[in-house]
Amino acid sequence: MDAQARTLPAPAVEDINIGVIGDSAVGKTRFIDRAFDLRTRSHARTATRKMSIDGTVYTVRLVEVPFEELDIEHDDRICWPEKIDDMPAPRIDGALMLYDVMNQESLAQVPGMLNTPASKLAAAQRRRATSNSSALQPASPRPSWKYRHERASSEFSGSRLKILSDNDAEARAKNRAPTNSFLDLEESPGYESYGSDGADSSDYEPSIISVMPSDENGYTFEQLVDRLVSQPLSKQDTKFVSIFLALYRKFAAPSQLLEALIKRFDALEHDSSPQMVRTIAQLRHLSIMEQWLSSYPGDFAHPMTKRMVFLFVNRLASNRIFGVASKEILADLEAVVEDDDTDWACSDKHRENALYSHSILNESMEDDLPKSATELTISITRGSTNTSDTATTTGYPERSVSTSTTATSSSQTMMNAIEQARQQAKLLVPIPRVTLTKTQWHLLMGESEENIARELTRIDWIMFQSIRPRDLVRHVSLNATDKKKCKSLENVDRMIEHFNHLAYWVTNFILLRDKPKHRALMLEKFMKVARKLRELNNYNSLGAILAGLNGTAIHRLSATRDLLLPATAKDFMKLEILMGTQKSHFAYRLAWENSSGERIPYLPLHRRDLVSAAEGNSTFVNDPQRRASNAGLLGGSTSPRQTANAEALSALTGNAGNAAALQAALNRSSAQEKEAPPSGVEGKERINWKKFAIMGEVIVGMQRAQGFPYPNIARHDDVKSMVLDVRICKDDDELYDRSTSLEAVGAAGEPRRRFANWFRQ
Repeated sequence: MDAQARTLPAPAVEDINIGVIGDSAVGKTRFIDRAFDLRTRSHARTATRKMSIDGTVYTVRLVEVPFEELDIEHDDRICWPEKIDDMPAPRIDGALMLYDVMNQESLAQVPGMLNTPASKLAAAQRRRATSNSSALQPASPRPSWKYRHERASSEFSGSRLKILSDNDAEARAKNRAPTNSFLDLEESPGYESYGSDGADSSDYEPSIISVMPSDENGYTFEQLVDRLVSQPLSKQDTKFVSIFLALYRKFAAPSQLLEALIKRFDALEHDSSPQMVRTIAQLRHLSIMEQWLSSYPGDFAHPMTKRMVFLFVNRLASNRIFGVASKEILADLEAVVEDDDTDWACSDKHRENALYSHSILNESMEDDLPKSATELTISITRGSTNTSDTATTTGYPERSVSTSTTATSSSQTMMNAIEQARQQAKLLVPIPRVTLTKTQWHLLMGESEENIARELTRIDWIMFQSIRPRDLVRHVSLNATDKKKCKSLENVDRMIEHFNHLAYWVTNFILLRDKPKHRALMLEKFMKVARKLRELNNYNSLGAILAGLNGTAIHRLSATRDLLLPATAKDFMKLEILMGTQKSHFAYRLAWENSSGERIPYLPLHRRDLVSAAEGNSTFVNDPQRRASNAGLLGGSTSPRQTANAEALSALTGNAGNAAALQAALNRSSAQEKEAPPSGVEGKERINWKKFAIMGEVIVGMQRAQGFPYPNIARHDDVKSMVLDVRICKDDDELYDRSTSLEAVGAAGEPRRRFANWFRQ
């Protein structure tokens, strides 16, 4: 009896018994050893290990059960053996069936076991557990549902799940249809949107719970915010915060997101979880808010949003746990200024009347915010109410007592670095003042490939650092009129123009000389420079040089290419494969993802990806409700979409001169499908997150690349002068004429004859 007692788990620990069944010599023992990482084990047929699953400790036992010890009764019920290793057999909660794919005999009894109905298998398990109740203690009752992962690696793995009561679980079990699954496991709950019902329903708008959120069905704004504040459970979740903060403005205004974060933060105060769990969750909310504020300070430049953040931080100032976080948020808030992000896409400018009247904002913001910000800084720093009172009396206390004003915030540090890069980039614009002659040709030939590549990398890095990820999004989504209003887009245009300038620069230097041997020397020079750029992970300049070398004016110079060294030509071919267009630039994308440390992206390709995702996908999923709304021509309530369709219909039934009106109506209709209203979503729209996930991959890649700056690269003035100060030709027709004058078609290698011979073969 003592031996039996020692084999039992502690009463406080639940046990899970899994039978490993199969024919002899199929690897049951080997499987258990590998599963539990057992180096040595006795000849016992059971192995036990304690495991923690979702915070609960279980005793997991694997039991070897060969087929010959199992009986299948006339009603297809499985009878488990009564004893294993001369001990009463435990109840079996589940089973793993093994067989040898090289041994047909091991498969003989597998179909019969798999066809056993789950209900009869469960009945057999309960019968065996009852018969052994004298030897084994009964397992403690398990809750109907705990926090488990529905899909740990799914696109919506961070969603919150409501805890179902026992009554809810029983009600669902009664309505559940019988299934033919192998094990009679409890049914996992369906998706319950956060705040859809229950105690917190007053804090949130009811979400759509009839449709499970997915890439196909779309997500509501509330569901996306739930995922934003949830603990990351997959690799994709770790990118979600950066992607969401960069692109949420395409469907929501900053004040909408700020309200949602504050409501969820306050709701945690009334949560029934342990205090430590609630505190960790609230700190995660503050971390997201601080990351948002430091990365995109322009989102908070509107007075309404800025005041909302200030009032929220003011409440946290007296809390010892959140004091440090509130001080960091305040330091970033003081560095907020208006920029291109403030009124871009869905902005608070279109929402201000929904929360505060314009007159109240003008009266309260100008006086209260600066004064209150300094009061809050002193309160956090000194932790004294007397200091706060003194600050209230004076209005503007001494700056020496404010740590947030003397210390540089993370937001201010980032903005200073970007502004410094932008000022340097303005000095890297080509100014043609030196005529291209043999003197420059010889100077370039005399420079080492390492110096040329490093200077090109230095120039590219300054221009790349001056671009913020949202600048690229605006560059591909705004029309020409709106682009002129965004000053930061000149940084994107500058880098694109530099890419084209570098390609023309390569072409001009090669076509300068008349003799093929001289052109071959310069051609080899640029091929070696391309290799050095690849070693520096500067894919942008590498792509520019390849664009120049593979241009029509250079690529046709067969007599020049015939003089290249075979080793140099072979190495250059590897670079062409790397940057080639095969399989949608598969080789480059793989190299970009696996490049560690410093790197500069191939900007034209990433910009093209953004254009494809932005223009080829709508912002909202065309769900049934939206399709019904869009089908305004068939009747129903009036909607903006219905109005546009009515205009299209009237244009169709009118005269032929209404083609312009028809096109305008269709354009407005398409715009309403693809874009969110300027004030943000209204609550029930299902957002096409797959579109933003594709765009987000580009954004996250750029952010990570900008986070690894190149070490101090010494400036090489001679190379810089040859790149930016030399006057070059940028007319493709003129360059092609120069190429044909050097090597006429049909001469110096006879490319036409070569093609004809190849075609005959």
